[in-house]
Amino acid sequence: MNLPDAPIAHEGFFATYFFTVRDQEKSKDFYVRILGGKVIKPDNPCYIKLANTWIILNSGGWPNSRQARGPS
Repeated sequence: MNLPDAPIAHEGFFATYFFTVRDQEKSKDFYVRILGGKVIKPDNPCYIKLANTWIILNSGGWPNSRQARGPS
């Protein structure tokens, strides 16, 4: 990752949002195509620069059926 691509706040602050997502490509498309973000690191985790923020997309999703039931 190049430092010029980092969302550095010259005034005020910047924020980082971390999302665990089921479909990383679909989420990445939303933040880039719809909101105008720039992909800095493409996957696992994906870093997107958007204004004064980092959007971090980590693959994951809902728990599997065993986790949802709890311990046996």
